[in-house]
Amino acid sequence: MKILAPCNHPNEVDLLLEAGADELYCGVLSQAWRSRFTNLASCNRREWRAANLDDVEQLGRVVARTHAHGAVIHLALNAFYTEEQYPLVLEQVEQALALEVDALIVADPGLIRTLHERYPAVRLHISTGGTTFNRATVAFYRSFGAARIVLPRQLRIEEMTAIIAAHPDLEFEAFVLNSGCKNIDGFCTFQHGVSELRHGPLWKVPKRLGLDGLLLDGLRYVPKSLARKVRAGRLPMDSACHLSYQVTDLTQPSTKQSRCLAKNVKDSFSLLAAVDPCAACRLPELLAGGLHGVKIVGRNHPTAKKHRDVVFLRGLLDALSTDMVTDFRAMARQEFRRLYGYACAELCYYSDEAK
Repeated sequence: MKILAPCNHPNEVDLLLEAGADELYCGVLSQAWRSRFTNLASCNRREWRAANLDDVEQLGRVVARTHAHGAVIHLALNAFYTEEQYPLVLEQVEQALALEVDALIVADPGLIRTLHERYPAVRLHISTGGTTFNRATVAFYRSFGAARIVLPRQLRIEEMTAIIAAHPDLEFEAFVLNSGCKNIDGFCTFQHGVSELRHGPLWKVPKRLGLDGLLLDGLRYVPKSLARKVRAGRLPMDSACHLSYQVTDLTQPSTKQSRCLAKNVKDSFSLLAAVDPCAACRLPELLAGGLHGVKIVGRNHPTAKKHRDVVFLRGLLDALSTDMVTDFRAMARQEFRRLYGYACAELCYYSDEAK
C-alpha cells in the first residue's frame, strides 16, 4: 500500500520521499489565476497561497526532483469551473503534461470529459470532490478513462472494500491523516481563504513559518471553557466550517444515539475540528480491503508536520508487512505518542467501526 504525501515547495520533495512517501501530489495557484479569479476561486480547492506552488517553474522543479527518486507526482485540478475559467485550466493542463506530471486529480465532469477526449493517454485520478459513493459512480468515471478514485471521507471501510472488489482493475485511495471534515467535498460551497484575500501577502507568512501548525498543536491542550467560547464564535474565523452551528437530528426521536450524532456533527464545525484526525489503527483493514494508497491531507501544513506524518505511516506499514505485530492498535498508539508528543485523542476517521 502506497503513502501519498502533500507537497507545496520543491524543497520538500527529497525530505518526504526519503522519509518513506511513495507518491506526491501538489497544486499550482499562479498569479495569473489569482489576479482574475482570486484565491477564493482556487483552481484546486486549496485557497491559501501557502498550500500551493507559485508557478509552473516550481512545478517543473518538483516534477524533476520527484522523478529523480523514481517516484510519481500528481497535480490537483479538482475544483469545479466556470466557462470563463476553462482556458486557464486547460493551459495549466498542457503545461503540466509538457513537464511530464504523472497524473491529474480532477473532479469537474466537464473537465474529465474534455481531458478524456483531448488526452486519452493521460492518467486521470478522480478527486474526493467527485463524490464516488457507490459502484455505479465508479463505472461512470471509468467510462471516461479514470485510472484511480479517491474515495470520500464519509464512506465506511466495509463500503470501500465492496467498491474496490467490484472494480479490481482500478486503483483506489482513502484519507488516513488530517482534515476529517464532515462536509462532502463535491457538495460543499463554504468559502475558505477569506482572510488571505482581506490581508494580502501578510496572511501567507504565518503558514510559511509553520505558526498555524503550532496553533493546532496548542489547541489540543486548551481548557474546555475556551473550547466552548471558540465554538460559540467569539474568536475570528477564516472559514464557514469554523462558525458555530446549531445541529438537530430530525430523522428520529431524541434518543441517546440521536443526541450523540448531533453533538458529533456540531463539534465538527469549530476551530477545534482542525485538530487532525487519524486512521492509523485501521491500516490493516484498509490494506486487506485492497486499497492502493493512503493519503495524507495538508498541502498547507508545515514541512515538519508533513515529514512526521510520513515517518509515522511508513513505520506502521513496514511493521505491518513483517507479520510480527500482535497488537497493531496498541503499537500505532505508542508510535503516535512517541512521534507527536501527545497521546491519541481518538479523533478517528471511520470511528463508527473503531474498537
